Amino acid sequence: MCTLAGFIDFNDKTDDHLSSALDSMDKNIDIRGRDYFKYYAIKNDHTINELAQPKLLSIKRAYQKEIFALVAAARAIPAAEIDNIGNENSQPFITYNKVNDMYIVSHNGIIANDVSLIKKYLPMFKNTTQVDTKTVAHYFAHQGINIETLTKLEGSFAFAIIKRAKIVQNFVYTLYLISNFMPLFYIQTNNDQVFWASDPILLKSAKEKTHGEIKEVKPYTLLTFRKYKYKKEENLKNNLDNKKVLVVCSGGMDSTTTAQLFKKLKYDVSLLHFKYGQAAMKIEEWAVKKYSKEQNLPLYKINVTDLFKTISSTSLLLSQTKANKKLRHQDMESTLSYVGARNLIFASLAM
Repeated sequence: MCTLAGFIDFNDKTDDHLSSALDSMDKNIDIRGRDYFKYYAIKNDHTINELAQPKLLSIKRAYQKEIFALVAAARAIPAAEIDNIGNENSQPFITYNKVNDMYIVSHNGIIANDVSLIKKYLPMFKNTTQVDTKTVAHYFAHQGINIETLTKLEGSFAFAIIKRAKIVQNFVYTLYLISNFMPLFYIQTNNDQVFWASDPILLKSAKEKTHGEIKEVKPYTLLTFRKYKYKKEENLKNNLDNKKVLVVCSGGMDSTTTAQLFKKLKYDVSLLHFKYGQAAMKIEEWAVKKYSKEQNLPLYKINVTDLFKTISSTSLLLSQTKANKKLRHQDMESTLSYVGARNLIFASLAM
């Protein structure tokens, strides 16, 4: 889990008045990762300033070193990787392509196919890391950042990437903010500056100082920023079928109403029914089967009775062999038949 944060001033120079805009970023950079902190800063002379350390360093202190762009990440280190903490394995990562374009890449999420991407598209590249972000940084540097290359990624991601290219004698900077469904927010100001962060709380001071609007990088979106307040928004390909809905259905009023609502909204609805040893198992099964047939909805069934035997003594709904009319009113007014973690288990299995 990582916190991404940073800014770029496309005027290519330090704006001393923006120091206070970084207050919230400075105070909250560790909100989603406090084990290791690293940044790359681009100075006014276009050289790169780098810092990596286990303890957090003030972003504002970095800002005072005559910089106009900063890419930072604070990371929570998994226990399995705790012995490998260090600059080599911590993001952001910086890499260059054949024409010496520079890429500074920060990433929140998990890329599952980073190794296979390198083998397929960069077969001569010797991969020396198990860190997905570092591998993907090389992939972007040599394959480019566009809809096609992003579509090939498998996993979850939010990227904040600065690219520097040299055209004639001038450096040209591009900022990419990309997300499929990991959180990422930004402010684009009227003064040609962009701030970004994984959580909007980090952008609070920037909003107050610049009077800019905090916006979310929408799911499955590639945003490209350049000088003169240039901004381009492109939609990533989404392989998810957002019109399919699976409703966990007991046959009762709540679940059948939910299913009926989605059907009315033109969703492709299927039903999933669980047998878990409940006292009303027979009547529930009858009701959901009847509803499925009447509404012509596919019905799937899963028997998890053995799983719930371990908690049967904690719930009257499971310990009773059949429905008890005497307890009906008490159950309506209380949690008499509450089954611990039932819906959490159902949702997990349904996923």
